[in-house]
Amino acid sequence: MRFAALLIPFAFVNISCEKPLQEDQNLVENLMKSRPEQFSEVLEHKDQYEVQVIYTQINRDENNTPSFQSFHYNVDRERYFYPASTVKMPVAFLALEKLNSLMINGLNKNTPMLTDSAFSGQSRVRRDSTAASGLPSIAHYIKKIFLVSDNDAFNRLYEFIGQGEVNAMLAERGFSDARIIHRLSVPLSEEENRHTNPVTFVQNDSLVYAKPLTYNGDPLPLKGEILKGKAYLKGEEIVDQPFDFTKKNFVSLEEMQKILKAVVFPEYMEAESRFHLSDGDYRFLYQYMSQLPSETTWPQYDTSEYYDAYSKFLLFGHDKSPLPKHIRIFNKIGLAYGYMSDHAYIVDFENNVEFLLSAVIHTNENEIYNDGEYEYETMAFPFMRNLGKVIYDFELNRKRTYTPNLEKFRVGYDKVVKIQDKLHADLYHNYDHYHIPSLGFRRIKHADIAPFLEKLNQNIEFEVSQIGQSVLGKSIHLVKLGKGPKKVLLWSQMHGDESTATRALFEIFNFFGQKDGLDEYKQHILDHTTLYFIPMLNPDGAEEFKRRNALSIDLNRDALRLVSPEAKILKEIR
Repeated sequence: MRFAALLIPFAFVNISCEKPLQEDQNLVENLMKSRPEQFSEVLEHKDQYEVQVIYTQINRDENNTPSFQSFHYNVDRERYFYPASTVKMPVAFLALEKLNSLMINGLNKNTPMLTDSAFSGQSRVRRDSTAASGLPSIAHYIKKIFLVSDNDAFNRLYEFIGQGEVNAMLAERGFSDARIIHRLSVPLSEEENRHTNPVTFVQNDSLVYAKPLTYNGDPLPLKGEILKGKAYLKGEEIVDQPFDFTKKNFVSLEEMQKILKAVVFPEYMEAESRFHLSDGDYRFLYQYMSQLPSETTWPQYDTSEYYDAYSKFLLFGHDKSPLPKHIRIFNKIGLAYGYMSDHAYIVDFENNVEFLLSAVIHTNENEIYNDGEYEYETMAFPFMRNLGKVIYDFELNRKRTYTPNLEKFRVGYDKVVKIQDKLHADLYHNYDHYHIPSLGFRRIKHADIAPFLEKLNQNIEFEVSQIGQSVLGKSIHLVKLGKGPKKVLLWSQMHGDESTATRALFEIFNFFGQKDGLDEYKQHILDHTTLYFIPMLNPDGAEEFKRRNALSIDLNRDALRLVSPEAKILKEIR
């Protein structure tokens, strides 16, 4: 192995170059030459490693309008590289666009999507245990694509759009070098990939939209024979001939950065290159393209496996430590057959830095494919990390006439985070972090809340006590929280058929019971108030889903006579 990786601890500090680099066509190469200990191997063997880099500067005017200047290193749109999971990015964008184009009432990215099987190699999907609702949807598949590069999620979107339509939609936008012609991680034939599954969208057991089994009979957008390496592993046997990439997916580096740019800066792209997305679509994409697994509620990810940099190669490589929250990377990575690629829009809110960076590197020293022996750890990860860092450091010191306003890209995340001690204004976007899906239905009964009360009783921050019984003997509880001088009483379901506030109370409990970026605010509330909660004052009415209690008394009309035990309990506690 020629290359010995030099990993320098990442520190966000300004590093001034001894001599300003000329911003010409050789800028990327000269930046790498300025750090020979990190890049000499790549520079000396750039064709062996098939390295390509596009660095795009962004300059704003007094109106915050951006202009772009790109610098290339070893870029050749005719040189094939395997794009791996980066193809998921355009397919995610196209899936949202197709939903919008259908213009069907009730059909949106959150509508449950059920996939059927009708041809060889196809599989069905009816449930998704990683979703809050337990059901698959376009939105949830896109989340998983950007958070952890989920292959099955991509396959389902490919099946929803259809092979022919994916490529036709890309060609319409001028992406003539792109071809996305097969699913990922499932070894299907060309014919099986031409067939895409029937898909239905449903809401409350009602059909919203159905797409039948689809077949692409058009010629595949191939570019000629592509053979690489000297051998490949097939099963347990080594086949002594080059590996055939002729019918593999491909999108050039230039086109992929342009696809990314079309979503990050849609208003500054040619009309024909834009995706037809709504403002809500863009905001949704900005969130999940930059969100980290540790900030995610659904799915819940094991952060020892899905660490912050799991899908952030540029700038962070294989770093397992938490990433700084003032830096956000809106990107998509790819990793397969020795190829590592990343296409990113990188933003530093603290230092007002932004730039686009796309890169690919190939590591397969023995020239054998499918044997799993690729130099990712020793070569590819360090290269991506160091490349992102040298560009980032250059950007920190680059002079700008106008400071960019980057507020458009400050988005809420599933779990509450703070940026520079300031809570983001869109705090409500974090609601899903505290939401309890199992209480997300209209009829909430006494038995539904019992396990949640039991769980609260095990939390030392909460005091849970039984304060009485309903007419029919169902327990009524008081939950106490906080130690401040101001006392606040809240109760729910005084009317048995009004369940929304019961769900809200348990989500408030969830809010106070979790540790996150709002801890200091929660503590301020608990230091200044004592909160008393009576969840479900009328459990008998809740059981029958009716307004009145078991004595047919409307509890909020019983404040003076106090005939009902529930009204007596409320007054005594008050």
